[in-house]
Amino acid sequence: YHLLAEGTPLALPSTSESHGLRVERVYRDEKGRIINLTNVAQGQLVVVSLRVIPDRPVDQLVVVDLLPAGFEVDNPRLASRGSLGFTPSLGLGVRNLDVRDDRVLLFTGRVGGAEEFAYTVRAISPGRYAVPPLFAEAMYDPEVHGMWVAPGPLVVATTP
Repeated sequence: YHLLAEGTPLALPSTSESHGLRVERVYRDEKGRIINLTNVAQGQLVVVSLRVIPDRPVDQLVVVDLLPAGFEVDNPRLASRGSLGFTPSLGLGVRNLDVRDDRVLLFTGRVGGAEEFAYTVRAISPGRYAVPPLFAEAMYDPEVHGMWVAPGPLVVATTP
């Protein structure tokens, strides 16, 4: 018999990790200003900017961005996304983008230096939520990986 169990731990890691690869996540408002996650209004559009910084060029990265429960990925096919007052960086050569209810998965080719990718989410449910870590690794070299840990929770406030 063989038993394999996987899942997301209930306790979040306390520190970020960098093993040949550093990853960072920044949340911005519609004008490009960095926002404080402890005061997000219900219905607010938020730009999630992911940054990947390898120590040396790496091939075939997978970036796993788990969403806090109060966020929902804004459908890029809908015209209702509104217009942003800035142009987010999309330099990361994403070969495949997998958008799910609880996460965004990016699959890249070769990454030679610092690269960024951005997408939008909307704050949908009022409450206080844990912000899961951002994780990336080289698919064929798991020794090369990095994890970014958020400094605090997401708090979505009800709009008056």
